[in-house]
Amino acid sequence: MYTLFLAFTQIVNPTISMEVRAIHELEIEYCHIPLALSSSPFTTTCQNTYAITTNGDFKKIVGSLDQSLPYPLVLTVALQAPKGAKSLGKVKLSSQEAVLVSDISRVAQENLKIIYTFSSSEPLISGRHPGQVRFTLID
Repeated sequence: MYTLFLAFTQIVNPTISMEVRAIHELEIEYCHIPLALSSSPFTTTCQNTYAITTNGDFKKIVGSLDQSLPYPLVLTVALQAPKGAKSLGKVKLSSQEAVLVSDISRVAQENLKIIYTFSSSEPLISGRHPGQVRFTLID
């Protein structure tokens, strides 16, 4: 008696597809600048941190104010650049976007410093001067 065993080999070549979506995230810590202004010119600073994650290349962080500050108020901001990127140093903010950090590529980093400097070259009229700073990660 003979037993016949047949072995079949089936080769399967599955096709898979993978999509990697762009990640572009900034996380900014809150910074409150309390001001007790006198009638003389002043300068005050506030420091906090930010985190950035991107899998893109050659990105920039731009900053602007939601509305221009009244003369003679000035707000400048300096962002520490993540590894491999370039900070433009202390940049005066207005309602127009200004580049703060450039050449950002494929990075995930936290605890990067932001220094805000709020100043006036002349005495101020009393009042409230609200404003919001916008930071955006762009191409």
